[in-house]
Amino acid sequence: MKNTAITLKENVSLVTLSNIPTDISFISFAFDTVAKAGINIDMISMTAPKGEHTDISFTIDDNDLGMFFPLIPQIRNNGVEVAVTGDYCKISVAGDFMRDNAGVAAKVFAAAASAKADLRLITTSETDISMLMTKETAVLAKKTIEKAFD
Repeated sequence: MKNTAITLKENVSLVTLSNIPTDISFISFAFDTVAKAGINIDMISMTAPKGEHTDISFTIDDNDLGMFFPLIPQIRNNGVEVAVTGDYCKISVAGDFMRDNAGVAAKVFAAAASAKADLRLITTSETDISMLMTKETAVLAKKTIEKAFD
Protein backbone atom coordinates (compact mmCIF):
# COMPACT_ATOMS: atom_id res chain seq x y z
CA MET A 1 0.00 0.00 0.00
CA LYS A 2 1.17 3.48 -0.66
CA ASN A 3 2.47 5.52 2.25
CA THR A 4 3.68 2.40 4.05
CA ALA A 5 7.03 2.65 5.81
CA ILE A 6 8.75 -0.67 6.46
CA THR A 7 11.95 -0.35 8.46
CA LEU A 8 14.50 -2.66 10.00
CA LYS A 9 16.53 -1.73 13.07
CA GLU A 10 19.46 -3.93 14.11
CA ASN A 11 21.25 -4.40 17.44
CA VAL A 12 18.21 -4.53 19.70
CA SER A 13 18.13 -6.22 23.11
CA LEU A 14 15.10 -7.74 24.79
CA VAL A 15 14.60 -7.28 28.54
CA THR A 16 11.90 -9.27 30.32
CA LEU A 17 10.84 -8.59 33.89
CA SER A 18 8.95 -11.64 35.15
CA ASN A 19 6.83 -12.08 38.24
CA ILE A 20 6.48 -8.34 38.82
CA PRO A 21 3.69 -6.90 40.95
CA THR A 22 0.75 -5.59 38.92
CA ASP A 23 1.02 -2.47 41.07
CA ILE A 24 1.68 0.49 38.77
CA SER A 25 4.06 1.87 41.40
CA PHE A 26 6.56 -0.92 40.73
CA ILE A 27 6.18 -0.57 36.98
CA SER A 28 6.80 3.17 37.32
CA PHE A 29 9.84 2.52 39.53
CA ALA A 30 11.36 0.07 37.02
CA PHE A 31 10.95 2.39 34.04
CA ASP A 32 12.12 5.41 36.03
CA THR A 33 15.26 3.51 37.05
CA VAL A 34 16.03 2.77 33.39
CA ALA A 35 15.26 6.35 32.31
CA LYS A 36 17.53 7.86 34.98
CA ALA A 37 20.37 5.78 33.56
CA GLY A 38 19.83 7.49 30.21
CA ILE A 39 18.56 4.36 28.47
CA ASN A 40 15.90 4.77 25.81
CA ILE A 41 13.17 2.13 25.88
CA ASP A 42 11.50 1.30 22.59
CA MET A 43 8.95 -1.51 22.40
CA ILE A 44 6.95 -2.34 25.55
CA SER A 45 4.64 -5.33 25.99
CA MET A 46 2.84 -6.47 29.14
CA THR A 47 1.14 -9.84 29.58
CA ALA A 48 -2.27 -10.20 31.15
CA PRO A 49 -1.97 -10.35 34.95
CA LYS A 50 -1.73 -13.73 36.63
CA GLY A 51 -3.22 -12.93 40.01
CA GLU A 52 -1.15 -10.13 41.51
CA HIS A 53 1.79 -10.59 39.12
CA THR A 54 2.55 -10.03 35.47
CA ASP A 55 5.47 -9.92 33.02
CA ILE A 56 6.71 -6.93 31.04
CA SER A 57 9.12 -7.05 28.13
CA PHE A 58 10.79 -4.07 26.52
CA THR A 59 13.59 -3.39 24.10
CA ILE A 60 16.73 -1.27 24.36
CA ASP A 61 19.66 -0.71 22.07
CA ASP A 62 22.42 -3.33 22.36
CA ASN A 63 24.85 -0.47 23.02
CA ASP A 64 22.98 0.35 26.26
CA LEU A 65 23.47 -3.08 27.84
CA GLY A 66 26.53 -1.88 29.73
CA MET A 67 24.41 0.79 31.41
CA PHE A 68 21.50 -1.60 32.01
CA PHE A 69 23.31 -4.47 33.74
CA PRO A 70 24.17 -2.44 36.90
CA LEU A 71 20.44 -1.64 37.29
CA ILE A 72 19.40 -5.28 37.61
CA PRO A 73 19.96 -5.53 41.39
CA GLN A 74 17.74 -2.46 41.91
CA ILE A 75 14.95 -3.88 39.77
CA ARG A 76 15.26 -7.46 40.99
CA ASN A 77 13.47 -7.44 44.33
CA ASN A 78 10.58 -9.35 45.86
CA GLY A 79 10.95 -12.25 43.44
CA VAL A 80 11.21 -10.21 40.25
CA GLU A 81 13.26 -12.03 37.62
CA VAL A 82 15.22 -10.19 34.92
CA ALA A 83 16.19 -11.83 31.64
CA VAL A 84 18.25 -10.04 28.99
CA THR A 85 19.02 -11.26 25.48
CA GLY A 86 20.56 -9.28 22.67
CA ASP A 87 21.38 -9.16 18.99
CA TYR A 88 17.81 -8.97 17.67
CA CYS A 89 16.26 -6.88 14.92
CA LYS A 90 13.04 -4.88 14.92
CA ILE A 91 10.86 -4.60 11.84
CA SER A 92 8.24 -1.87 11.87
CA VAL A 93 5.39 -1.43 9.44
CA ALA A 94 3.81 2.00 9.76
CA GLY A 95 1.28 4.15 7.96
CA ASP A 96 -1.79 6.23 8.65
CA PHE A 97 -3.79 3.99 6.30
CA MET A 98 -3.66 1.28 8.99
CA ARG A 99 -6.12 3.22 11.14
CA ASP A 100 -9.05 2.51 8.77
CA ASN A 101 -8.12 -0.75 7.03
CA ALA A 102 -8.96 -4.16 8.46
CA GLY A 103 -6.55 -7.02 7.91
CA VAL A 104 -3.24 -5.15 7.91
CA ALA A 105 -1.91 -7.11 10.89
CA ALA A 106 -3.04 -10.38 9.28
CA LYS A 107 -1.16 -9.43 6.10
CA VAL A 108 2.02 -8.52 8.03
CA PHE A 109 1.95 -11.69 10.13
CA ALA A 110 1.22 -13.90 7.10
CA ALA A 111 4.23 -12.42 5.30
CA ALA A 112 6.44 -12.88 8.37
CA ALA A 113 5.20 -16.47 8.72
CA SER A 114 5.98 -17.26 5.09
CA ALA A 115 9.54 -16.05 5.76
CA LYS A 116 9.65 -18.29 8.85
CA ALA A 117 10.43 -15.27 11.04
CA ASP A 118 11.48 -16.17 14.57
CA LEU A 119 9.34 -13.65 16.50
CA ARG A 120 10.14 -12.71 20.08
CA LEU A 121 7.89 -9.68 20.70
CA ILE A 122 5.07 -7.82 18.97
CA THR A 123 3.76 -4.35 19.74
CA THR A 124 1.14 -2.38 17.88
CA SER A 125 -0.66 0.94 17.74
CA GLU A 126 -3.31 2.26 15.38
CA THR A 127 -0.62 3.10 12.82
CA ASP A 128 2.32 0.80 13.60
CA ILE A 129 3.12 -2.90 13.93
CA SER A 130 6.57 -3.68 15.32
CA MET A 131 8.05 -7.15 15.56
CA LEU A 132 11.25 -8.18 17.32
CA MET A 133 12.90 -11.18 15.73
CA THR A 134 16.19 -12.98 15.45
CA LYS A 135 18.73 -11.40 13.15
CA GLU A 136 18.89 -14.59 11.07
CA THR A 137 15.26 -14.21 9.96
CA ALA A 138 14.88 -10.42 9.82
CA VAL A 139 16.22 -9.56 6.36
CA LEU A 140 14.09 -12.15 4.56
CA ALA A 141 11.06 -11.21 6.69
CA LYS A 142 11.45 -7.53 5.76
CA LYS A 143 11.69 -8.38 2.05
CA THR A 144 8.64 -10.63 2.28
CA ILE A 145 6.61 -7.96 4.08
CA GLU A 146 7.67 -5.34 1.52
CA LYS A 147 6.55 -7.65 -1.29
CA ALA A 148 3.17 -8.15 0.43
CA PHE A 149 2.61 -4.39 0.39
CA ASP A 150 3.69 -3.77 -3.24
